[in-house]
Amino acid sequence: MKFHHALTDATIKAAKAQEKMYRLSDGGGLYLQVMPKGGMYWRYNYRFEGVQKTLAIGTYPIMPLKVARQRHMKAALDLQTGVDPAAERREAKEEQKGQTTFREVAEQWLTTMVPEEKRSEKTAARDKRMVRYLNAEIGDLAVVDLEVRHLSDVLVQYEEAGKFETRVRVQGAAIAIMGFAVGRGYVKVNPFVGVNYTAAFTAPAEEPRPAITAPEAFGHLLRKVDLFEGRDDNMTGMALDLLALTFVRPGDVAKAEWAHFNLSDNPMLAKWSVPPDQAKMRTLRKKNKSERAGKPHEVPLSRQTVALLRRLQRLTGHSKYLFPGRQKARTMSENTMRDALISLGYKDIHCPHGFRSSASTLLNEERITVEGRKVLRWPEQAALIEVQLDHEDDSTRAIYNRGGRWEDRVELMQVWADRIDELRGAPARKLHLVVAAA
Repeated sequence: MKFHHALTDATIKAAKAQEKMYRLSDGGGLYLQVMPKGGMYWRYNYRFEGVQKTLAIGTYPIMPLKVARQRHMKAALDLQTGVDPAAERREAKEEQKGQTTFREVAEQWLTTMVPEEKRSEKTAARDKRMVRYLNAEIGDLAVVDLEVRHLSDVLVQYEEAGKFETRVRVQGAAIAIMGFAVGRGYVKVNPFVGVNYTAAFTAPAEEPRPAITAPEAFGHLLRKVDLFEGRDDNMTGMALDLLALTFVRPGDVAKAEWAHFNLSDNPMLAKWSVPPDQAKMRTLRKKNKSERAGKPHEVPLSRQTVALLRRLQRLTGHSKYLFPGRQKARTMSENTMRDALISLGYKDIHCPHGFRSSASTLLNEERITVEGRKVLRWPEQAALIEVQLDHEDDSTRAIYNRGGRWEDRVELMQVWADRIDELRGAPARKLHLVVAAA
């Protein structure tokens, strides 16, 4: 079979994009489709059983003219023997997909769905860890061969080891990866969906994080942290102090960068802008089209917090981070703060996240006396505190929709810092303020 070929390499290289798509015919139904934005695609028009069809052959210049003609010749020969070239191509692709392993699909899922710019660094690291666990057991199995029993065998290992939370996360990652496989056409049905896992496995216990909320006991904790911090300007102690004063999430303290702080003497300007890519609820906010989606969580800085940060700045101001890590670690680990509290005797009594519960409980008890009656210190006090905790519900959304109540939040954070001084014992904190101002 011979065709009269019309195109040359020079002709193709000279072709320019135009306002509308056009074709460069090579003969025998083969042509190069030139798109308005400059892309070029090899196509083969043919008829099979009376139906006009088009076969996509490849993209130029990845597929040069010579190779395109070879593919065209093979398709034309298939057609002469009664084989539909497009059907043969589909069968070849299906066969290739049938050989695709779980490991390959999981890698695609990680690249597409779990890059750090789409999820927090902590979440992305956790998902990568779950993939490692799954790959160790089922990574080399073809996705088309996977059944519930394959995942169950993996989950049983974590169940028997008492690692219930890990079991749930491995299960969730497997379901998500195979859902991705369905969407990409590797399998027709997700084999891990529609299974009642709770009938066969133990649910992880929902235990609250340990936290001290009684004022006297919290004051005792603050004094012990103060002594811990005083050991040669111990940065771990300073991290705990910052956590107590701002009650942000521990990960936000660990990853804090100097560029996100304004240490102004003006209390209305002094603030910490926690970037949105660290936000724990950023995916939910984006989905719900929240007023806070894509915006930083702003934390007003009390006088005491500014003084602490200026003292810390003399130690780590040369670094990008407030608390740079040792050796290859970029920043301090959250576990460093947890271990410090354990060393102070607070294992299972108070954890780094517990400072948020302490602040929430004690601030919700704040009252002022008006005409002989004790009343809430701020309008919508509970919701205002939830805003500063960076929580998301109807009441906090209502506050943000009305401007965020910045003045009240500045006052709230100063009241909290003063309350910390009171509970700790003011002289120790005043000493820090004098040193910082010197």
